[in-house]
Amino acid sequence: MVICIFGNTIVKAGKEDEEAQLVDKLKPVLRSMPGFISWKNYTAEDGEVIGLIRFDSRESLDAWAHEGHHLQIQKMAPEISMLAHHSVLFIYRFTQYPEEAVAETHSLDPE
Repeated sequence: MVICIFGNTIVKAGKEDEEAQLVDKLKPVLRSMPGFISWKNYTAEDGEVIGLIRFDSRESLDAWAHEGHHLQIQKMAPEISMLAHHSVLFIYRFTQYPEEAVAETHSLDPE
């Protein structure tokens, strides 16, 4: 699995609708890419957005990086956000635990 961490450091004022429209156009393209696993966004209190996109391989991620719609939208990013960035992480070991085990280790119960 390959994880790409990307972010927009705060969408410029007045560009929120434009950014949302571009994301809506990009979602179905991304989800149709071979090897796509998931896409999630996380927003900090100051408005910074960090996204995680998971692919099954580096080759699948590279295909996404060079996909036509994606390249067009990347060129528009400086008009919409103050800073766009991304990092790629490679997972060499992946362990998936049963839901019961995860629930037990992340319990908020003080006992």
